[in-house]
Amino acid sequence: MTNRTIELKHPRRLYIDGEWVEPSSGGVFDVLDCSTEQVVATVARAESADMQRAVAAARKAFDDGPWPRMTPLERAGFLEKIAARLEALNDEFARIWSLETGIVYKVAQPRIGLFISGAFRQYAAMASMFPFTQACQSATGNEAYRVYEPVGVVAEIIPWNGPAGLLAYKTAPALLAGCTLVIKSPPEAPCSGYLFAQVCEEVGLPPGVVNVITAERDVSEALVRSPDVDKITFTGSTAAAAASRPSRATAWRA
Repeated sequence: MTNRTIELKHPRRLYIDGEWVEPSSGGVFDVLDCSTEQVVATVARAESADMQRAVAAARKAFDDGPWPRMTPLERAGFLEKIAARLEALNDEFARIWSLETGIVYKVAQPRIGLFISGAFRQYAAMASMFPFTQACQSATGNEAYRVYEPVGVVAEIIPWNGPAGLLAYKTAPALLAGCTLVIKSPPEAPCSGYLFAQVCEEVGLPPGVVNVITAERDVSEALVRSPDVDKITFTGSTAAAAASRPSRATAWRA
């Protein structure tokens, strides 16, 4: 791998509500090549105000937008489009994974497709297999239906060591279910999140369905405390989980 830079369309902006917006503070993170410690990209740094804007966009998209009101098969069509774009960008995702985290490129290149496009194809296929609506019998013996509905706004906290794969396996099932998302990428390895946001824009996801920011732990802690977040998917250290657990306990909505 000779090219040791990362090219992004909008590195100094955040992807919120279907648009590339400037961060509230103008702050940035330098992304380092882990083998040389040279800067390979500089990306926008989100603060609490930016996180709140992203959550508000996801909340509006869920409460008022078309995404949760589509059928699973309609949403699966978008997942298939995302998978096709991810396959086209396979080598770039592998290169980013190698630069940011240190995995050998020749190992990353054949595996990344299984992690990212494979996840979206797997869950797209479930649209026609999973019983989102099941006929059943009520306790009184009457005809009834069991209907699975999206939970709402999902906050994803992505780790640095396998960002693309874990982002895919958190995002694909949530999108198929009809949820809207705030994806918080790690400062050490944010570029896969940026590339994924570009894909979401390209395939025409409705505004606010996917929002992508890069931020430090304090913003993550504010994110999990937000009363407008309905579910959290978290991969990280035990200490970080313990720090967020008490605050989240007070934020559940009835």
